[in-house]
Amino acid sequence: DYTFVTDPPFDMLTILDVYDIDLGMILPLVAYEKGPIEYVIKSVCENISWWGRIHIVLRVDGELAIKALAEAIKVFRQRPPPQETVLEVKPRYSPQSMGAVENINKEVKNLLRACVLFLREVVKVELHTNHPLISWLVRHVGWCISMYRVRSDGRTGYERLKGRPYHGKIAIFGECLWYRTPDAMRLSSLEERWSTCQHDLDQLCNRHWLMRHPSPGENNFYPH
Repeated sequence: DYTFVTDPPFDMLTILDVYDIDLGMILPLVAYEKGPIEYVIKSVCENISWWGRIHIVLRVDGELAIKALAEAIKVFRQRPPPQETVLEVKPRYSPQSMGAVENINKEVKNLLRACVLFLREVVKVELHTNHPLISWLVRHVGWCISMYRVRSDGRTGYERLKGRPYHGKIAIFGECLWYRTPDAMRLSSLEERWSTCQHDLDQLCNRHWLMRHPSPGENNFYPH
């Protein structure tokens, strides 16, 4: 389902929320265009596979753009090895059929707002809907909800998926961290091997840290 974040005078942000009702895992993506965008199609299909889903029922409302996206996802999942996708189109604005994902829309926007306010008050970084990091923060919000939001049965989405709680290490989005430089093994004995940077995202599927060096005038990202 699509949801929207307003932030005048900046552009309205369109977010696609993909929700596995049984697992409680979610994937929110910033969609700069509605409809069958290649990046969105691949990201959704990769996460469906990571969730262990082979045969799925993909429920969407009757909006033309999201129906076109669902059709494109179905076609993409038919590539070898083929995976079954049954499309289920429900009426627009129907709380009986789309209520679960509407609640997820609220969860995503609530945590996104909390993270933006934290960055503003504590880290002194002003994120807005046109900021280049907002797409990463939206993904990070979904990751946090999937890993830590306890559902009605007392388990998180990750625990439902893996059978155990998530025990990986995580830094707050925007937190200043130490990292080892990529060429550390080639440095002389007295050269500095560690530096500081800010944490931007712990990606869900490959668990890479994306780092930004805070030096003035630099906007470099280092996967770690």
